[in-house]
Parts: sequence; C-alpha cells; structure tokens
Amino acid sequence: MIKMKVIIKKTAQVKDVSFGYAVNYLVPQGLAVIATPERLKKLKKKKSLKLRKKEEKVQVNKALVKKLAGRTVTIKAKAVKAKTAKKGDKIYKGIGEKEIVKALKVDPQQVKLKLSKPIKKLGDYKIDLKVGQQAATITVAVKKS
Repeated sequence: MIKMKVIIKKTAQVKDVSFGYAVNYLVPQGLAVIATPERLKKLKKKKSLKLRKKEEKVQVNKALVKKLAGRTVTIKAKAVKAKTAKKGDKIYKGIGEKEIVKALKVDPQQVKLKLSKPIKKLGDYKIDLKVGQQAATITVAVKKS
C-alpha cells in the first residue's frame, strides 16, 4: 500500500494516509493538502510563531496577576441603614463583576472573577480572579458614599 503525507487543514497536523484516500477524498474535499517541503517549512514556521505568541501571552498574564495579587480595591456605593445592627448596611445596587473590573482598571476580557452573586452589603470581600491560567486573590472594600 502506497502512503502519502498530507497536512490536515483543520488541525494543521501532518498525517500519513493511503494514496487513494488522499487523492480521491481529502484533497478534492478541501480537507487536506499534499505535504510538500515548502508547505512543511511554512507549517513549522507558523507553529513556532503561534507558540511564541502563546508564551508572550502567558508572560503578560503572569505580570498582570503579580500586579493584582493582594490588591485592595475600594468601591463606593449608596447604602441604606439596616433595621437591625446584625444585618449591616445594605447597598441599593449590587456590585457585580462589571463594577469590580472597572475599579481594577483592566480589560474585562483578560480577567475572570469567581463571584457567585453580586455584593449587596458594605464591607470587605476576598474575591478570586483568573487571568488565563494564573490565579490571584483581591480584596474588594465596599464603602458608603
């Protein structure tokens, strides 16, 4: 059986497949291209560029986590006095991820917060956040305005 090297377009993998399968199905359907030396060289270059960009992104994420870790962010909110002293002051509008990210002054697409429900009382809250694969904990201090 004659084998042929092809580059699968969807996954950018180099595979050995039978000659008939490559010529009669994969190439005509646009699922693969024949692996020529030029295409293999271009694929290798593309993969190394992609790997380098991924490593740069990881470094940027690490730097951002280092900057945010342990940081305290103060958010001022309008509050109403609770009827009993045990309950604490309630705020009119819950503070969610959007407000916290805005207070952190970072890109909302970079940071993912682990906040189960909006904050509705004054006080200090520890919140976990993720930037890519990196994790950190910040403190959100909700104060009366």
